[in-house]
Amino acid sequence: MTYLATTDAKKPGEIYALALIRNYQERGKGALIGFALKALRDSEGGQDAVMWSNDVLKALLSAVVDPQLDGEGKRILATGLDGWLPVVQAEIVGADDLLNILAWNDPADWLVEQDRVVQTYTIIPRPLVEVKGRAASLIDSMADGARSNFVTQGGPGQALEYDETRRELDLWNAATDPDIDDYPMLRAEYRARLVAEPTISVEDVIADTAAELAIWRVAGSAIKEIRRTAKVAIEVAEDGSRVRQIVDWASAALQSAAMTGGFEPLGA
Repeated sequence: MTYLATTDAKKPGEIYALALIRNYQERGKGALIGFALKALRDSEGGQDAVMWSNDVLKALLSAVVDPQLDGEGKRILATGLDGWLPVVQAEIVGADDLLNILAWNDPADWLVEQDRVVQTYTIIPRPLVEVKGRAASLIDSMADGARSNFVTQGGPGQALEYDETRRELDLWNAATDPDIDDYPMLRAEYRARLVAEPTISVEDVIADTAAELAIWRVAGSAIKEIRRTAKVAIEVAEDGSRVRQIVDWASAALQSAAMTGGFEPLGA
């Protein structure tokens, strides 16, 4: 209630500092002012009419509109003369960044507790098309991470190097009397290994390379199957919960493939 009253007629909760309130409203601070006045009304000190005087309201509302920060960087709000209360964010429950947007509420919707002010939030569901796009990108990123256990991530040039090494190994195995100088990628690997292993033989390098490629063939094919299965399943998913199920399956399957080369199939 806002009106001018005589000194004797003033009651707790009645606001007669009209110019002060109007000034804050014109500055677009209506929500903050509403929060502060509610906190004052609910406080023990707010039951005293003097707390609603122009001097007290001016100090209180100024603290709310231009809040201070404590040593931990938390906002500080005043609630009547009951003391300065830190603003803390509410514990986040039930929010999934893949499926939801977490929007922190305006001050008018915060909660006043005995020793703090709790900044509340609203969970806003993301559109399904956005969820699918985010999930598909996440699947690709997880697959890249799984591949890094077996091959160095170095872009197209690195991939070509691996492909050429594999091709040369196949040619080496098919040759009757191969000469390492005729296989530049295998020769490069051999010469590099000589730096740390002066006694290593060409045959040892060829055997190690063949073993690494064999492991990669198994793991790489599993990673591709998981990635493609997940992305195709995401495309036809009918809701966000199914998308989340697919992403969780892909995460577990990629970890399994990296360790054992096998994985459990995607459930319905």
